[in-house]
Amino acid sequence: MTTSGVEAVLDALLDGVTEAVIVTDSDEVVLMCNATARRSYPSVTQGTRLVGLVEDASAEGIVRGRLSGQAVSGRRQPVGDKLVAWYLSGPEADQERFLADAAVEVARSTDRAPMAAAVARLAAERVATDCVLVLPSEHGRLEWWRSTPEAHDTGRLTPRAVRKNPVLAPIVAGDKPNDVHPAWQQLSFLFAKGTPVKYGPLAVPLQVDDELIGVLLLVQRINEPLDLDLARRYADRMAPLLRTVCRLDEQSKQAELMRAELVPSRLPDVNGVRFASIYRTANRSARIGGDFYDVYTHCQRDAFFVLGDVCGNGVEAAVLAGQVRQSISALLTAQQHPSTVLRLLNEVMLLDGDNRFTTMIAGSVEVERDRRLRVVLSGGGHPPPFVLRADGGLEEVAVPGTVVGIIPEAQFGQVELLLAPGDVLLLYTDGITEARPGLDPDGELFGEQRLAQVFAAQHGRPLGEMVSGIEKVVLDWLGDRDHDDIALFALTPEG
Repeated sequence: MTTSGVEAVLDALLDGVTEAVIVTDSDEVVLMCNATARRSYPSVTQGTRLVGLVEDASAEGIVRGRLSGQAVSGRRQPVGDKLVAWYLSGPEADQERFLADAAVEVARSTDRAPMAAAVARLAAERVATDCVLVLPSEHGRLEWWRSTPEAHDTGRLTPRAVRKNPVLAPIVAGDKPNDVHPAWQQLSFLFAKGTPVKYGPLAVPLQVDDELIGVLLLVQRINEPLDLDLARRYADRMAPLLRTVCRLDEQSKQAELMRAELVPSRLPDVNGVRFASIYRTANRSARIGGDFYDVYTHCQRDAFFVLGDVCGNGVEAAVLAGQVRQSISALLTAQQHPSTVLRLLNEVMLLDGDNRFTTMIAGSVEVERDRRLRVVLSGGGHPPPFVLRADGGLEEVAVPGTVVGIIPEAQFGQVELLLAPGDVLLLYTDGITEARPGLDPDGELFGEQRLAQVFAAQHGRPLGEMVSGIEKVVLDWLGDRDHDDIALFALTPEG
């Protein structure tokens, strides 16, 4: 075969390769190009010098740069002593690789804000010089993430700022912007002041099916038109990822709100009374359970308090505990006698007809002129409280009553106490008294007697340190073993 015949065969072979192939001499003067290279990079012709490509410092032989106004990447391969072959991705292949790599990088973020920041940053690296990602937020607000050559930042837009903007207002309603090419003045406030705009802005919706997730706002500073097709393909890749993380974020917020409603509230400040508490759930990760306590101040007395333990544990028990707490709060608007509140609560729970019940202690507190506390207690089948007197004496307070929510004819007894300064009333749940030692699963229960001894040993300590001291002893007793929900609630006269 003649030399010309070999060259013809070689040309045919190279033209059949989808990858762009350019052959240069050692001075990078172009000797030949295959069909893909000629079609993709018209400025690269035989006899011209190949400029615009630089070797990637992090990977030998890998080159990146721009040819014919397009971003390219590929590899440089010496052929013998005098020739160099350049294997370059065509624009579509290069874009596809960018989109795939971007999706992988963005998917590493599992939180909404970091993912949104990554989406804006990657768009500004390849799709446009400046990018603002806009996502709907709660209460008619919008959040934005901006990436420019100078900085990456984020912010929020109030409903008032959004309402009259023809580009942004539809986003809040879940609709696409009215114009893909909006006027610059409608969006200039979202970009850095003095941004030298050559092309844009371009508003590209991120949507999955008919659901709008957000909008990419793009601006080009350089004298190179925005690639609308690339922008849309990028938005199509990012939208499902953003939808997933936004849904998870919303679910997390809802779960946190629900958890806040299901865990005991922060103890309020009441003149003349000091409170302290401990709350540990059986399910440590969920942080909610069936034990509960509350202090209510929207009543005629100085305060009304409850501590209880509903049947079961975990989320279902926490929901029931939340319902019980809400019912008590509602009942207190009409009635503040502890035994009457328990009787009415019993009727409410029986109306549900689901055989769920709770044990509890309910009490009211009034501050006397001599700073003593007049405490009225009523019991619903709950373990008896203890009173530690200022002189160190310990008393068990018998509070008769049946479990709440079991029988219509339930009876709830009532007792009255006077607490002088230095006296402490302690309420607790059976997660403490029924705790078994961690080293001996079949060992004896912690029990009321041991709790009384531990409580008495705290005499003279501040109230918060008292309950913390009891908690430490109980946790040491349990070791690392699983346990039931645990709650402690204590009160004492102030001063």
